[in-house]
Amino acid sequence: MVENNDLEGFKESTHALTHLELDRQMGECKPPALFMCGEADGLIPVVMKEFPSKLSNGKGKFVVVKGAGHLPIVPQSFRAAVVNFLANVGE
Repeated sequence: MVENNDLEGFKESTHALTHLELDRQMGECKPPALFMCGEADGLIPVVMKEFPSKLSNGKGKFVVVKGAGHLPIVPQSFRAAVVNFLANVGE
C-alpha cells in the first residue's frame, strides 16, 4: 500500500493530519474514549497521552500497545486493551 504512494500525496496527507483541529469536536465527546497507539510509532505516544484528559471530558483512557508500531491492532495486546476498556465503561 505505502509503496504506491507518491511523495506529493504523502506530503499532502501529512499536512492535512497535522492541521486537523479536533480539540473542539473531541472536547464535546460525552462517552468514554479509548486512545491507542503502538510504542514504536514515533512521536505519536508522546502527543496522544494527553488526549484522554483534553479530548474526551476526562473520561478517556490511553493505552500504548507494546511491540507495535504504526498499526497497533495487530498484536494480541490490542484485543486485551479493548476488552478491558469495554469491561470498565460506566464504572
